[in-house]
Amino acid sequence: MEEFFRERKRSQMQDVKELDGFTAVNENPYLMALGASGAGKSTFLRRVGLKR
Repeated sequence: MEEFFRERKRSQMQDVKELDGFTAVNENPYLMALGASGAGKSTFLRRVGLKR
């Protein structure tokens, strides 16, 4: 069963389009910033706010 879920996750990841942050913000009306503590989520969102 574990192998089934791993394979399913791999197949879903093939559909993911990788973008830089500012391109993603410009192309999508909504944004969810995810990451570990200290990864720069708040800093990124502040910079996005200043550029708009």
